[in-house]
Amino acid sequence: MTKQKSKKTKRLFNNHDLMEEFLRLDKLYFGGKLPIPLRIAFAPIDGLGHTFRYREVGKRRSKEDRFGIHISSKLRWSKILYISTLLHEMVHLEERNEYSCGPRGKRFNGRMRQLSFQGAFDGIW
Repeated sequence: MTKQKSKKTKRLFNNHDLMEEFLRLDKLYFGGKLPIPLRIAFAPIDGLGHTFRYREVGKRRSKEDRFGIHISSKLRWSKILYISTLLHEMVHLEERNEYSCGPRGKRFNGRMRQLSFQGAFDGIW
């Protein structure tokens, strides 16, 4: 008799899981002050994550702008990967998409370091 290998099916996280993590992280690291995104979802996007704004057609940026967050659907299998990406996007949300996360993005990168010092990435990297 041959043994069959049992295939473990990995749980794929869903949009509800993503929103629960958003709310948990917002409370822990952002004082519960982030605006709730109009849309937060796993989506088939290029890259790992994307924060975007909703505004009326033809209008410039304003305080009334609302935001959304997409996390790559390729990350649905890994809580560690999607949470670290979500934290990155939450900093964009906190800064209302105004500051770069590139090498010259002092404000953004400083905030990410601050989150690291607060323990936001403990157990993730």
